[in-house]
Amino acid sequence: MTYSAMAQDLLDTLNESQIEKATFIGHSMGGKAVMALSALAPERIAGLVAIDIAPVDYHVSPS
Repeated sequence: MTYSAMAQDLLDTLNESQIEKATFIGHSMGGKAVMALSALAPERIAGLVAIDIAPVDYHVSPS
């Protein structure tokens, strides 16, 4: 399962539960899933706490 798929599952859960906005707390893989959700549907995020996630390669070259 990809982080995009996890984010879509979270979005589907919000929609099914008729929740417009929510605050999310994600640890490790859950933190990355919530970060993916924030990219997919930023208007649905009231707040986000990501705890102990592994670094992500953002393809930024060092200066």
